[in-house]
Amino acid sequence: VPEAEYVTVTAGSTTFGGGAHRGFLRIRLRDRGERGRTTEAVAADLRRRLQVPGGRVFVRASSGALGVLRFGSADPIEIEVRGFDLRRGLAIAQQIRDRLEGVPGVIDAVVAREEQLPEVVVRIDAERAAALGLTPPQIASALRTAVAGEVATTLRTAGRETDIVVRQVAGQALTPQQVLTVPMIAPGGRRVLLGQVAALVRGESPTQIARHSRQRIIAVSAGISGRDYGSVIADVRAALAGLTLPEGFSIALGREYEEQQQAYRQLALGFLVAVLLVFAVMAVQFEALLEPLLIMGAVPFALGGALLTLFLTGTTLNIQSLIGLIVLAGVIVNNAILLIDFTLRRRREGLAIEQAAVEGASIRLRPVLMTTVTTVAGLLPTAIGIGEGAELQVPLARAVLGGLLLGTMVTLVFIPTLYTAVESYRARRRTVGSPEGAVGRPAPVAGGENGRP
Repeated sequence: VPEAEYVTVTAGSTTFGGGAHRGFLRIRLRDRGERGRTTEAVAADLRRRLQVPGGRVFVRASSGALGVLRFGSADPIEIEVRGFDLRRGLAIAQQIRDRLEGVPGVIDAVVAREEQLPEVVVRIDAERAAALGLTPPQIASALRTAVAGEVATTLRTAGRETDIVVRQVAGQALTPQQVLTVPMIAPGGRRVLLGQVAALVRGESPTQIARHSRQRIIAVSAGISGRDYGSVIADVRAALAGLTLPEGFSIALGREYEEQQQAYRQLALGFLVAVLLVFAVMAVQFEALLEPLLIMGAVPFALGGALLTLFLTGTTLNIQSLIGLIVLAGVIVNNAILLIDFTLRRRREGLAIEQAAVEGASIRLRPVLMTTVTTVAGLLPTAIGIGEGAELQVPLARAVLGGLLLGTMVTLVFIPTLYTAVESYRARRRTVGSPEGAVGRPAPVAGGENGRP
């Protein structure tokens, strides 16, 4: 990997699990400006080149702490098999893994729970041990000392402490037959071998048992490459729809999906609250409801511009882009406020509706364009993906950029036109309803003396 800055290799068990048959490599890439390929491109190339006969290689692209904090998990797809029988659950999990591998865009599908590892169980004959005066704890202690060793004492010399470990054969592993010859001292000084009170039984045991909501689970996880999360999840649901489960078992999408759905709901609520707060502030400032409604008319067009930009650039609608929509709801109304406020001031000075709207749009054109251009210039590098870590914020910048551009054009054309049409209709209604009183009296204007009751 020419983009690598350094590589860290870990073999065997770690604090995150694993075993002697597993290894981990962490590749630290150089800064984005010093390499031509993105992290995803490097991961895809490694995934294609690393094919080990008799083994499996999984490649994950990580963007550092921000990439993990988005949902707290490294794998976007996680399916939980819930049931008590671990052997049957493992068989179901392997079926799910095979189906996931057939879904386009799914990579590195793996069963989180490893295969059961072989073990040797020492089964104590309780009656024979009791006849010889031995208890299970005494037998276990003797076996532990012979196999793993036990710290008998500590040697202290020149301020340093050295543990003295006692075991049967130092530096050598015991065979099952040697384990049966482990000696023990029974009450009365009699020497008893382990094989006289116990037998060895070969078997298998799981390396770990995971639980969720007090149910045993086996997780099947996978990554995503080249497709958006929503489309892949829809195909995964379709692939698992025909899976027949035995009694007592169920499957569910894992915490990653649940957390994302919860985040979407919270962001949707946040967007509605932002729109309501913006409307409430404008209603207080204008001392009316109609003008804030006209100003909020730019928000749907801005949202349309944001979604169109995401579609044209191939950017998915994710958490970052949804945050951009919330920001856009508060930013896009600024230009409309400038136009409507200036138009209302000209109306209070006695100008006609059409003339006030035209002057408001023409005179406020320069500050509106200056505000938009400066904001677009600030967002453009991030929207393109220039700079370290900018790829994480690309959806947010593109959503705000596209919505701001279309919203500004709508503000300069649509908002004055809408204001003129609405105010002209209100003026005609007042003229028809009170022809005598309407003569020689200016129409009420929000925010002014004529607009107050």
